[in-house]
Amino acid sequence: MPSHAPEPSGAPLAQAALPQAYVEGLRDAWEGELFGDLLLRGLAETLNLPEERRAILRTLADIEVAMAERLEPLVAGLVPADVRAGAPGRAAARAAATLADLPDMAAVLARGAVSLPAALERFEALLADAPQDHRAAIDLLVAHEVCLIDTYATDDVAEQERLVGAMMGRLGIG
Repeated sequence: MPSHAPEPSGAPLAQAALPQAYVEGLRDAWEGELFGDLLLRGLAETLNLPEERRAILRTLADIEVAMAERLEPLVAGLVPADVRAGAPGRAAARAAATLADLPDMAAVLARGAVSLPAALERFEALLADAPQDHRAAIDLLVAHEVCLIDTYATDDVAEQERLVGAMMGRLGIG
């Protein structure tokens, strides 16, 4: 009789059916959403910005939370519980370190100009290996990253509000 016990590594059996690069990419994306929430909320609290810009950062953080919630069930089926349990702590440490290096919005935009397109590229690459039941979540992951890039690219508060509002609608939040 075949055994249905987890592999010795503690990884769920479902992981064996998917490329390791996909599993790692999905885990990294999920942890990135946890990080993004903390970072954006930290920026909203610490940067000297008008309230409407702080509100946009908080809304972007809400989008990060919603995206993490979409990815979490996928990650739960592929990543060992002990690795998942450490993710919030890793995200918090990374956010704290990043906040220390971002003294103003110009620094935030400069970092985002590099990191957001790179993340979008990684998320688009996940689509190639995504199983059918993951595709809707990965499509949203890509769309939300485009929203972040577009929001960072404009100084027009009304356009930023339109962009984040549309993404919130796609995620069914707000």
